Amino acid sequence: MKSPQDMRIIQIDITNACIHRCSNCTRFCGHHKKPFFMNWETFKKAADSFEGYRGTVGIMGGEPTLHPEFERFVRYIKEHPYYPKQENLLVRPVKRFMDMIAKMEQRDTFINREHGIHRRCVLGYGLWSALSAKYREYYELIQDTFNFQALNDHTNIMYHSPILIRRKDLHISDEEWYPLRDNCWAQGEWSATITPKGAFFCEIAGALDMLFDGPGGWPIEPGWWKRTPDQFGDQLRWCELCGIAIHTFTRDANEEMDDMSPWYLEQLKRLDSPKVKAGLANVLQINEKGEIAEESKQGVKQVREFSYSDSYFSRFNEKNDWLNPKGFVGVFIVNDCKKVEEDITTIERNSSALDRFVVVVACKDSYEAMTLRLGELSNVEILLSQGEKWGQCLNHALGKVHPGEFAVLFGRETSLAPDCVTFLKSFVLNPGTFLFSAEKDDLRDEIGSNICGIFSPEAFALRKATFPIVAQLDNANDLRKLWDENKQVEISKAAFTDYEYKIEPGVRYAMYGAGARAKNLYSDFAAGQVVCVADSNPEKQGKSFLGHTIISPKELYGKKDTFDKIFVSSRFFFEIKTDLMELGFPTDRIVTSLIVL
Repeated sequence: MKSPQDMRIIQIDITNACIHRCSNCTRFCGHHKKPFFMNWETFKKAADSFEGYRGTVGIMGGEPTLHPEFERFVRYIKEHPYYPKQENLLVRPVKRFMDMIAKMEQRDTFINREHGIHRRCVLGYGLWSALSAKYREYYELIQDTFNFQALNDHTNIMYHSPILIRRKDLHISDEEWYPLRDNCWAQGEWSATITPKGAFFCEIAGALDMLFDGPGGWPIEPGWWKRTPDQFGDQLRWCELCGIAIHTFTRDANEEMDDMSPWYLEQLKRLDSPKVKAGLANVLQINEKGEIAEESKQGVKQVREFSYSDSYFSRFNEKNDWLNPKGFVGVFIVNDCKKVEEDITTIERNSSALDRFVVVVACKDSYEAMTLRLGELSNVEILLSQGEKWGQCLNHALGKVHPGEFAVLFGRETSLAPDCVTFLKSFVLNPGTFLFSAEKDDLRDEIGSNICGIFSPEAFALRKATFPIVAQLDNANDLRKLWDENKQVEISKAAFTDYEYKIEPGVRYAMYGAGARAKNLYSDFAAGQVVCVADSNPEKQGKSFLGHTIISPKELYGKKDTFDKIFVSSRFFFEIKTDLMELGFPTDRIVTSLIVL
């Protein structure tokens, strides 16, 4: 068993409310008649207890974004001094959202060798989410706060092992059981946790204590996570009720069917389990020898001990565009009524480019003229403002922009590209980012030119400024200044490009990966800049590739003095970086990239 201090992750279970009820869920979602929600004081104690811990402090559920105080909790840890947020790459628009999540994770990964145990860690706060609608609502705050995100939209197969089987049900002797328990792969690979009832050496132990209203865990106090296995004491009682260490089988989580012993069925009936009442219980037939009948394993798969899904990227369906903008609303402010004809021409010129338009006019004469001339445009709404100030007109317009939509603020010089909506909707845009046209203007054909701003009314900058402050603004430049400088992004090809790699002049590189990606990138290096090429595939090693003989990773380490950095030219950059770190390469020598081919 592992001490929590030697785990790469420790969770804070803030709720077991969830949008799913997966097969063999470790939190038993679906069995509770009423979900729990951790209170503020308990959460604050939990967050404050981790000073000195070197790993990821996870915010977990259920679905944590469903907690009614999720924003308050996350804002607290965002300001916490222990784990500052690293650079937020998701301020920029992204097409391949999961690639960028992975890039941030591998960038912040390090090998922790404390206490003689080598473990791959991300230092900071982590979020475990099934990507509910609330995730989109909190998107800006989430990207501002978490260094690590374990996201799973449940659109692909995941394999969960049965938990609701006791070793007693299978007649497992002490002699056989204790080695299984003490080498439990879940406790070794996963997490200790804090629930509303205290701290636990194992997340499943904490969940079982919640399910059966047990005695609770250890006091939530600084350093609780330093306990060693010989101090786990009475908490080991929960191992007797957990089947995760027993090598049985797995089931696709999306089936929502829980595998359980007859004993467990009776216990869950006493709890009036909604999931059991819904018929989502597969009761195992177990004979006198403790063997599970094959006929009661219908639909199960071979045991998979170390992952719930086949790969990092299988947890998110890139075709699922629910994080992308819902629409774009043109906002045109007319508080200077001296050039009405020009204003009308501007609106007519751009009227077919966006989903709809809101025009706010400060004077009655201009309002009547525009209504007369533009009344036949079905996607244009003309409003008469109650105030003449530019900011007052803007407030009026933003009230017409729906959640999930972005405002496109334009002026008399703006010219929107005909297909700009199609282009913009293909990206995930951060609601907390303010996009504006720059002098470079190299996306004129895709988006347009002279755009005053593209932003979400849900941005924290606007919420923080409040309605009265916005009402006093004089122009679009004043509006943009409400945003943090890091969240003001120029509309350019560089800003709308997912992949980021930089080949430094004068730097000697080893290239890791001898495939199509490496071939496509090789010409970007100067002559002689690539010193050697490595690949983990034994079938490639020893063969010629672009004038180099492909070597193994171990051979690469032997040549470490002949190059300055390793350029990973494979989609499996996360796994490769981890392997290279295990060989002894420091993180600053490993250049990883996201490459869209």
